[in-house]
Amino acid sequence: MKFWNLGRVTLALAVSLVLVGGMSSCHYNYTNAYVIVKGSQYNQVASYRLDNDTGQLWPALNSGNNISSGGQDPVRAVLLLGGRYVYVLNHGKPTVNSDGSITWSGGNISVFSIGGDGTLSYQQSYPSQGNGSVRVALSAGGTNLYVLDEYEPTPGNPNYTSASPTATPANPCYDSASNVYRPVGDITVFSIDASTGRLYLVQNQEQQNSSGTDLTYFPVGC
Repeated sequence: MKFWNLGRVTLALAVSLVLVGGMSSCHYNYTNAYVIVKGSQYNQVASYRLDNDTGQLWPALNSGNNISSGGQDPVRAVLLLGGRYVYVLNHGKPTVNSDGSITWSGGNISVFSIGGDGTLSYQQSYPSQGNGSVRVALSAGGTNLYVLDEYEPTPGNPNYTSASPTATPANPCYDSASNVYRPVGDITVFSIDASTGRLYLVQNQEQQNSSGTDLTYFPVGC
């Protein structure tokens, strides 16, 4: 089955199949699956039930219309094994300053629990260590969550991305859109508590900052 984008509300993922058995009728109607969608224009997520007979999508019971994504510009979502929790990645809103630097707001990973009827309930949000998050993925066993950030964090100012007119050790990556150089990207790693859906930051024990403290992220280059 293939889904298409509808306006600016895009398909995020299809939740585990929920099949109804024990029916003897040759023609019956049931919820085949739940589909979770994200809308970046209004920073929302919503859950719909998929009708097996018609393929029509209906709002999940008791979910109302759409609910807040818990941040700004939701771009990706992943479902934890078992179908109890979904993680929505909010890219964040960038504001480009006069010197080419960027101030960020609303970027995070929001956790939602999924009810038996497919309804979503916001739990809490976690900040990625870098800024401009663009991708999120789960490990094969569902024990870790990985977030790819466009820019590593600026020491002492986590919601700020610096800029330089020339390449420097801190800003080696050329941004052709703004004609400045910016920091490298990074991957933020979390371990997952499968029973609660909570995230716990994993330290980078291979690399340290200038103070000799383990980094809270993994640099990946431009």
